[in-house]
This record gives sequence, C-alpha cells and structure tokens, in this order.
Amino acid sequence: MTRDVLVTISGKRLMGSGDEDIEFVMPGTHLERNGIHMVRYEEPAEGMDGKTENTIVIGGGCMKIRKKGLSNVELRFLNRAERSMSCYSTPYGDFLIGISTRDISIREESDRLRVSVDYAMDIGAEHLSDCSIQLEVRSRSAAAQ
Repeated sequence: MTRDVLVTISGKRLMGSGDEDIEFVMPGTHLERNGIHMVRYEEPAEGMDGKTENTIVIGGGCMKIRKKGLSNVELRFLNRAERSMSCYSTPYGDFLIGISTRDISIREESDRLRVSVDYAMDIGAEHLSDCSIQLEVRSRSAAAQ
C-alpha cells in the first residue's frame, strides 16, 4: 500500500432512542512496520475552531485509535471479550469510558486494509450503547481508478 491513503470510517451506534450512523472520508498517511499498521489523519471539528489529529494503530488482532486536539483519548479495541478503560477529554469535560470488544476482524489486501469492530460502550460502568465501526484504508491511487 502507498503512503498516501484515503481513510473511510463508518459506524453505527444503537441506543434506546434510535440508531445513529456516521461516515466520513479523509486523506491520510499509512506506514507499516513489522506487521503493525499506523494510519494518521486530521479530523475537522464541527461547529468549532480547530481539529483533532488521529492515529490508528492496527496489529496483533487489536486496534487503537488515539485522538489529540479538541478531544483527547485512546480507544482500545482489544481481543474479544476484553474490556478497556479510557479517559475521554472534551471541551465539555472529561468522561471515563469503557469499551468491551465483542468482535474484531482485520483483513489486509495489497492496496487496502479493512477493519470491522463490534463493541459495547459504557460511561461510569453504565451501559451507553452498542456500536460498530468499519475502517477502510486504501491507496489514493487505487481509489482514483
């Protein structure tokens, strides 16, 4: 895969009040060393000045998403049935969130990388929502074809 990539993130959050879908496509960079993939991209803030720098690390059957900027957090999607805790810092305050990964699938191809994660999210040990996220990283040259 080339260094210059397009990062597509789509997801769904299932809450009692209804489903919430998201999807965005951003330019980014990709590096791979010793079977570990590192993807970086910038995320603009909606309705605020500034942006958030994102680094996604994929390898060993796990995925980590680090956000720095307006929001600061490291989300860890570990092997199945493992729970991780993170402090999510936002302009509105800090939250302790838990992520329980139910399923993670990582598929590597010559010009793209796909990750799918199903997980539950809680705040302060109180279940918030069931979520899914799909990540696709593809070479910009392959995306143009």
